[in-house]
Amino acid sequence: EGVGPGGSLYEGGFTSAAHGWATGVLPALTNDLLGARPTGPGFSTWSVAPHPGSVSWAKGRLPTPHGPLDVSWSRGSGTFTLTVTVPAGTSGDIAIPAADHAEVQVDGTGSLAQSQNGYVTLHGIGPGSHTVTVQAAG
Repeated sequence: EGVGPGGSLYEGGFTSAAHGWATGVLPALTNDLLGARPTGPGFSTWSVAPHPGSVSWAKGRLPTPHGPLDVSWSRGSGTFTLTVTVPAGTSGDIAIPAADHAEVQVDGTGSLAQSQNGYVTLHGIGPGSHTVTVQAAG
């Protein structure tokens, strides 16, 4: 890699700007912001537990031996929506940031749920596309 005056690539189109050290942020974005990580060999089981901080949305795709695990989430005023597309042959847990008492809808079916440590957790989510919406109970 070579950077010249003013940030120019000193070898023009032949200068590589793709070095491994620059990818260090990817695990933090995948595991913490997006919240996805394997819990079993080859992503046979997984968990998704986003840590949004001040970010309003995130979207990503994790390649697994079973196919892609797609995760996207967004949040608005009092609402957090997470969509996970789960590959066949896998299952996992989803933990969604939530207030103490929250209304949770999973694939359009709602119920009241109790959060623990600031998250509502759903276990054994199987293959397919699933949308979870959490809204502060009011």
